[in-house]
This record gives sequence, structure tokens and C-alpha cells, in this order.
Amino acid sequence: MIAIKNEMSKEGIKDYRLVINNGSEAGQTVFHLHIHVLANRTLGWPPG
Repeated sequence: MIAIKNEMSKEGIKDYRLVINNGSEAGQTVFHLHIHVLANRTLGWPPG
């Protein structure tokens, strides 16, 4: 999380969302930590 924060700061991105999917029902076939960084667009709430 700190590495992502630092990278976003270097890129000048202040607002972003992190998404972590876990498990086969979330689409994983190889189980590992996998983080999506969503940025540079308006994101609604609730997500989805």
C-alpha cells in the first residue's frame, strides 16, 4: 500500500481506488495478492 501511494504521488495522482479480488468467485484461478489501481476518472459509490 505504501509503494502504491508513493507511485501515485510520483505520477501526480491524488485520487484513486484500490481493488483486491480474492477467491474463485471473484475470478481468481491462481491464488495470489493482486491489486487493481483505478484512477483518472470519476468513480461512483457504491462500486459495481
